[in-house]
Amino acid sequence: ALNIFLLNFIEKINDNIPFQQRIEECLASICNFFEFKRGFIYQTDGFRFFYLKESFGNQDHALRNRFEMKEMTKQHLIITENKEPFNVWRNASVSPIEDEILNFYRVDSLFIHYAKDMDGKTIGFIGFADNESETPLSEEETDILNKVTGLLAKEIATREYKERGIRTRKTLESIMNNMGVDIYVNSFDTHDMLYANESMAAPYGGYEHFKGKKCWQALYEDKTSECKYCPKAHLIDEEGNPTKVYSWDYQRPFDKSWFRVFSAAFEWIDGQMAQVITSVDITHQKQIEKELRIAKEKAENLDRLKSAFLANMSHEIRTPLNSIVGFSELLAITEDRKER
Repeated sequence: ALNIFLLNFIEKINDNIPFQQRIEECLASICNFFEFKRGFIYQTDGFRFFYLKESFGNQDHALRNRFEMKEMTKQHLIITENKEPFNVWRNASVSPIEDEILNFYRVDSLFIHYAKDMDGKTIGFIGFADNESETPLSEEETDILNKVTGLLAKEIATREYKERGIRTRKTLESIMNNMGVDIYVNSFDTHDMLYANESMAAPYGGYEHFKGKKCWQALYEDKTSECKYCPKAHLIDEEGNPTKVYSWDYQRPFDKSWFRVFSAAFEWIDGQMAQVITSVDITHQKQIEKELRIAKEKAENLDRLKSAFLANMSHEIRTPLNSIVGFSELLAITEDRKER
């Protein structure tokens, strides 16, 4: 019966039906065959465990929906790192830690298979609880249950890796598109455009404008070859390894907007060397700099006019003052009243 169940389970888990339905049916088949009332799957983000939507027999939500790892005792956490499944029935021989874990999940019998990633780190677990039989599973039953939950854990792990990749890509795209900077990537050797974020592509009519083009073709209408000021030479050392970030100011030809550009070399997804160009719009800053420069020139010009005015006035005033001073001295020393 165990072997027949195992063969049927393998067929079911490889059935061409929607993933969630397939997992729920697998949980149900395990619960029915081994007489468990509940089947459930938890996942972890490294800080907490949370209950996934695939389940069986937990309509009353008696199990914890989510819990922090800090709620688990040290011994409980150690058990989650074990490769062997946790398998316990509440009876006279149950240990204090086993009793504690049963109480933690509010159940009387429990089988847990912890799922690991490729690095051996726990990413979640599949569990079955409240067995209708008063006696624990036999060694053969435990072995088969461990095998089928292992297959189920691999399916869950595969989905998690796929979803993690999708979430990571979406997160990175969101970050790239909401940084307030223009970003594009092109091949270091061929200059083929490899990526452009939304703010970079928008002024050119969207990302389609960049597909199949060299960077100079995409950015300029009159360029037919690599730009003379291409930063490639500043981005790698003599051995071809990436060096420091290189920056310069650039004015976009079609709308005369100014950008502060940062460029760096790095390894692209397919292993080829690429360069990333990040540009920040500094048009407003350039306008302020221009206004400050004009204001400075005006101030310097006014200062020159003031100096010229004072020099001129000093010269012009000195002439009558000389007369006044000279005649005043004569008045002071002249004794003859008529002459004075």
